[in-house]
Amino acid sequence: MDLKLPIEVSDELLDEVITANAMLDLASGEIYKLEYQDYDVEEEGLPWKRKDYDFSCGTLSNNGKDIEFTVQIDKATGAYSVNATELLEVKVRAAALFSGVPAGNMLKSMDAAAKPTTKKSPKQGGFILIAIPILLILALVGYGFFVWKWAYSEGERAGFVQKLSKKGFVCKTWEGELSMVSMPGTSPEKFLFTIWDDQVAEQLNKAVGKRVALYYEEKVGLPGSCFGDTRYYVTKVKALD
Repeated sequence: MDLKLPIEVSDELLDEVITANAMLDLASGEIYKLEYQDYDVEEEGLPWKRKDYDFSCGTLSNNGKDIEFTVQIDKATGAYSVNATELLEVKVRAAALFSGVPAGNMLKSMDAAAKPTTKKSPKQGGFILIAIPILLILALVGYGFFVWKWAYSEGERAGFVQKLSKKGFVCKTWEGELSMVSMPGTSPEKFLFTIWDDQVAEQLNKAVGKRVALYYEEKVGLPGSCFGDTRYYVTKVKALD
């Protein structure tokens, strides 16, 4: 099975997002065949070499659903790639995203767990059956706590709040959209964000349609969708007008 999938790579600058179509090799994490959209590399230079470059991320899409992940750039060679830890998460999420693709095929590059060769007594077997789920739960709780407290990046975005709504079936979060205009005459860029704090959401609700500055933290690797629709969590709002 071919594990090379089309993705969209976004190079985030201070006031601009440059996108490119590319291919992701799920076996190695290599990203290649970048084709930039509405961006002249010869005239403007490579996005990651610009002074206002912030970070890069990738998006894998299927049937209206997206998987976002962090993209690394080798400054020596200019090669785009996904690190091993994040690649493992992308494989697991991609298996669920693509209907009709068995997870076993998507994860065939993962190492198989070694089978025990020695016989265990019934007591040992019972202890292992109890201990393994407990250890898995503790590991998931520890992982969730770590990625929630740790911020991959922090920043500020300025623009006009277009919409803000609280939604979700079980875990309800505030989801919003900020319209950013980098230069007069250009189409505005959209910045999608999530708010957990109701007080911050209330402040922003009063500023819908006004120009504001949003201070945010980017969190990578949060499990599931209960934490919000985006990975950009607004922590503070400042009115500019």
